[in-house]
Amino acid sequence: MKALKTQDNFLLFEANRIEYGIYDEPDVEKWAMFDADGNIMLYAIDNDFEVVEFDPADKPEDYAEGKYFFIDGQFVLNPDWQEPPLPIEEQVQYLAGDQAQLAADLDFIAMELGVDLDD
Repeated sequence: MKALKTQDNFLLFEANRIEYGIYDEPDVEKWAMFDADGNIMLYAIDNDFEVVEFDPADKPEDYAEGKYFFIDGQFVLNPDWQEPPLPIEEQVQYLAGDQAQLAADLDFIAMELGVDLDD
């Protein structure tokens, strides 16, 4: 598999074949990414990329763009990586669960202390 590597060592735009040249627009050089059938999937206009090759089996299962650097042919975990936040719906579910647990804990503590929370 091939990919474009940024100057910061991140991989972008994976494809079976990647070439730099002029495609269907005069005087505009760009990167073209081709699928297995030789069809152009997309273009990237930037001269600061390097084409690198890697074995897809070496790509970490939890790979996400920005999570790993690609240095000397190896995937290296980015120490500054942070998991993206959960979707709002999932955050609300977690908060609702936390709220229910806190209410149960508060009721238990009040019962142990003999305090009536309704007063």
